[in-house]
Amino acid sequence: GYNMSAHQWVAVLHTDKDHDHLHILINRVNPDTGRTVSPAWSQRSLHKAAREIEAAQGWKETPGLSKWSKELNQAVPTPAAELVAGRTPEKAARMEAHQTAESLTGYVQRSGVARELDEVLKDSRATWADVQRTLGRHGLELHKGEKGGFTVSDGGVHAKASNALRSVFSGKEARERLERLGEWVGADKGEQRNAYTPNREPEPREQPARRNDPQAEQRRAERAEGRAQARAALRERYEKERADWTRNRPPPSREAIKERFKQINDELKAERHGIRKRTAPKSNARIAAESVAAFRKMEKEDKLRAELAAERQANRPPSWQAWVTDKANAGDQAAQAQMRGWEYAKKRTPDAVREPLERREQRQPSHNEGATAGVKWRRNWIINKGVQYSIDGKAAVIDKGAHLKLVGGSRADDRAVALMLGLQAAKTGGVVGVTGSREFQERAAWVAAEKGLSVKFADPKLQAHYDAQKAQIKQFNQLRAEARKPQQKQQDEARRPTRQAIITQRQQEQKARGIGRGLGRGD
Repeated sequence: GYNMSAHQWVAVLHTDKDHDHLHILINRVNPDTGRTVSPAWSQRSLHKAAREIEAAQGWKETPGLSKWSKELNQAVPTPAAELVAGRTPEKAARMEAHQTAESLTGYVQRSGVARELDEVLKDSRATWADVQRTLGRHGLELHKGEKGGFTVSDGGVHAKASNALRSVFSGKEARERLERLGEWVGADKGEQRNAYTPNREPEPREQPARRNDPQAEQRRAERAEGRAQARAALRERYEKERADWTRNRPPPSREAIKERFKQINDELKAERHGIRKRTAPKSNARIAAESVAAFRKMEKEDKLRAELAAERQANRPPSWQAWVTDKANAGDQAAQAQMRGWEYAKKRTPDAVREPLERREQRQPSHNEGATAGVKWRRNWIINKGVQYSIDGKAAVIDKGAHLKLVGGSRADDRAVALMLGLQAAKTGGVVGVTGSREFQERAAWVAAEKGLSVKFADPKLQAHYDAQKAQIKQFNQLRAEARKPQQKQQDEARRPTRQAIITQRQQEQKARGIGRGLGRGD
């Protein structure tokens, strides 16, 4: 590099934007020798150095000639397609700068339609009809030239698609993605929400805020207060619609749910009565038929639980984020402002804080498919008699009528233990007995509680252990739900998550997991 430590320089801190930044000017002429330094490709070197400093300090990355590669852990050149993405062509920029009119290219770039198209094209089943429908919502249509080029139009004015929607129509990868869309389809403005207005008056530009400028600080405070009031009003609308949603979609009553389970139990009683009429006592035919009937009862109950869960999910009001997104897509300006605020907060949040939050948001909730998931059965007449049940192709439980055998004994996994307990409960009306070591018996009670099985243990001590485990699981779930509320509220309302808020959230989760650790087998 070039050693310019002896040269004159001045650095000026600017706070006229949402992020503080420095402007550094260096005199290329050495004041002692009079020699001039003319570094070649200085812009690239400076951009590369800036990315390295940002990475070392954990700062937000600034777009430029270089970008930081997490895979290589070094600064790499920014692809040309990314450098020009979002730039307004010179002719359109001049139009907006010297006339009180917005260019079509500028409208397309500011409408957000490029992001919508990117999401549409991620689906391998996307077609040209989906592209035209997405453009149509913004009052736009796509035209295909004779030589294969594309233009975007509002019905009168045209602009090159590769300029207005560079991320979608420019580059080899983009062209390959477009070739998979199938047969060409014309414009579709059936769901139009917005429209291009050429004579729109440009929004007045405020003078840059200067440090220690009372008027600038006042304007900034007024804007912040206005945004806070708009967020509060938007949230109030959401809470009202949420209350209406909940009131108009009441959950099924406990009595109705009990009646549906009772119907399944009555069907088993009727089937068992028929089996005993047509088979001899203790015969292989009766053992197999009663075992399979009990298993089918379990399957029906698992299916009913899944249906109830789906009903609860369908009746659940939309989350705050989902509601705002729907309103924004429908053209609600307050919701669109909130979406921009979230995007801004995401950019302002350091990666070390933001990435764990995003992973937590993307984590899918655990779903218990029931003890019958992946289970198949077959009669075993020759060796063991009775019915053999397999989980994912591996033998798990053998029902011999008088008792059930767990394949592998105490080494069997939790799914096999849950299947054994469920079968026994279905055959006996809910009462189960477990043999083996005390450690295994307590493990069986833990599995029954964790899987949500409705059983009653014949051993009073084991029943007490089962009840205690259920109570701990319920308390753990309540604490986990409470621990999520402060973080959810902060993410909804705050400008960006603070480090202290993240630390507090992690402490709350660790406290909740402290109770969860007491749920281990045999504890």
